[in-house]
Amino acid sequence: MPHNQLLRKAQVFIELGVIAIAALWIGRQYLTIDPDIVPYGSEFHLVIQTHHFWTWIKTCGVCALWNGTMRGGFPALVDLQGAILHPIVIAATLLWGVVNGAKFTLVASFGLAGAAQWQLARTLKLGWVARLWSGLLAVVGAHLAGRMEGGWLGIILSTATASLVFAPTIALAGNGKRREMIWLAVVLALTALSGQGYAQIGVLFASPALLFLLMNGKLQLRPVWRRFMIVGIIALLLVSPVLAPLFHFLPNFDKGVSPQFTETQPLEYLVLNFVIRDFDFHFTSDLSKPASAVHSALYIGWVPVILALLTPAFAKKGDRRELLFLAASAGLILLAASGFTLRLLVGLFPALAVVRNAMMIAPISVTPILALSAYSLDKLLKSEWRVELFSRPAWAGRVLPVALKLLLVIPLIGSVYSAAQFSRYFLWTLRVNPEVYDVLEALKTPSLQWVQTPAYEWVFVETGIRMGLRFSPGAIPWYWKDRDTPAPYLEARRTEKPAPENGVPSDVAKFATIYNFSDFREFAYVGNSNGMMTPCAAFGVGGDLTVECDASEDGWLILRENSWDNWYAWRDGMRIPLEEHDWLTVEAPAGKHHYRFRYLPWDVPAGLLLALVGCILMFWVWRKFSE
Repeated sequence: MPHNQLLRKAQVFIELGVIAIAALWIGRQYLTIDPDIVPYGSEFHLVIQTHHFWTWIKTCGVCALWNGTMRGGFPALVDLQGAILHPIVIAATLLWGVVNGAKFTLVASFGLAGAAQWQLARTLKLGWVARLWSGLLAVVGAHLAGRMEGGWLGIILSTATASLVFAPTIALAGNGKRREMIWLAVVLALTALSGQGYAQIGVLFASPALLFLLMNGKLQLRPVWRRFMIVGIIALLLVSPVLAPLFHFLPNFDKGVSPQFTETQPLEYLVLNFVIRDFDFHFTSDLSKPASAVHSALYIGWVPVILALLTPAFAKKGDRRELLFLAASAGLILLAASGFTLRLLVGLFPALAVVRNAMMIAPISVTPILALSAYSLDKLLKSEWRVELFSRPAWAGRVLPVALKLLLVIPLIGSVYSAAQFSRYFLWTLRVNPEVYDVLEALKTPSLQWVQTPAYEWVFVETGIRMGLRFSPGAIPWYWKDRDTPAPYLEARRTEKPAPENGVPSDVAKFATIYNFSDFREFAYVGNSNGMMTPCAAFGVGGDLTVECDASEDGWLILRENSWDNWYAWRDGMRIPLEEHDWLTVEAPAGKHHYRFRYLPWDVPAGLLLALVGCILMFWVWRKFSE
């Protein structure tokens, strides 16, 4: 390998190593393998609950395709809150479990954001100072860390992943090589798989900026648009394992809406969040914003903002297309985050009303803003600084400009330090109260009965799922349209709260009272036309349930589990049909019988097959297109 090439590779390794060290440092409190030490943020346990998909995969294989932990159950891959199929989530969960894996996912997300920013600066052919500085700011900025005020890991992971899109987009528009085509298709698919949806919406709303890259000076489409179209097709195919079950289930999907997008902030105030580092300010409604740092904390500091605003002064003619793309991307993302664009479009596309927390779109705007800042910094460092003095020695004309440039180190380091110090407000941990386990132990049932924990205390959610409990109504951000949730068999309420209707106190677990109920709330039972209901014992995980019944009369076996396409039933080893009912229901003759119910969907294999087609297309791109 040539000496110069070896040096370049060593420099890349060193620069990325510095970014990785910064990620480990900013997330150092998360580097623990104790599952009872968790990130601060009330919704952390709520956000990571879907990651149990991979623990179920290890336990029972395809049974994981049905999530039987909440509200009667649902197809596991239709819940987009968690990034179930993101490679970082998969690897971290399989290696360290759900809680510890989520903590390592957080640290990896900081590093991924920094690497994406570094790669974007490298694509713009910027020097090492600009590359490293912008990458470090992407790691430590509050646009990521601020989401942990609410424990929103998914927003951080999706923002970091979406940041990867900009570099290959610019590279492909510039040279149209097969390598960039494949990489862009992969990162678009990863972005779609990274959960939540807000960063993805930001990328979608920024897509019109692509015209600056695709149009020539005569406002005609350049031939490279065809390669972008192929990239889009491949990305859609690669994400089919999620899209196929999602579109199959979509008519049953319901979610709270906000057509007025009240949880937003006017654009002229929203942009100020990039330079506000007053911690208490973010918990007020000042400047017409939600009183929550999870919405508004975006601090990166004045230095990158000023440098980004100075870009027109430093822009080279040959770089204008890329710079306009970045500036337009940032502007379009912020317009969407302020609710302006969404309010204009919601009349035409009512489904946009589900974007209730539009300010979560804003963090992805930091990527193009920092790229513009890095560009200005690089040109500033490479410019010729002349120092005119009336009387000076000959060497001063050479030394003083260098000395003045070195003074830039102070604001550059200061900007990274300032952002990191502010972000540390949101990146700390706490220990799960041991009494949480006492309450959950008291909620254990002899069968698969549904239970409920104290309302809005999400620490119980993932911890309870880990212990094998099933919650109703539980906590997921969407609803199964026109379906009732199964009533809980047991419910825990804070001792100071009033008793639930029909609730009979049966136990006291530390700070909570456990209630049983006087009405019939068994999970599995045989009912008949005479009103007789015989409880049955039910066992299993996810989409693989077994039931043992001994009924004195003929009737119908009913499981309070949502019935849906591709559930199948067997009685004593023989296949039997399911009845038309919201709950899983089959005929149940008198006597002792063994039943098995399995969820074996067609949409997931179909999605995997389409993803395979996407992989074949990538191979075709590699063979057909030039390097």
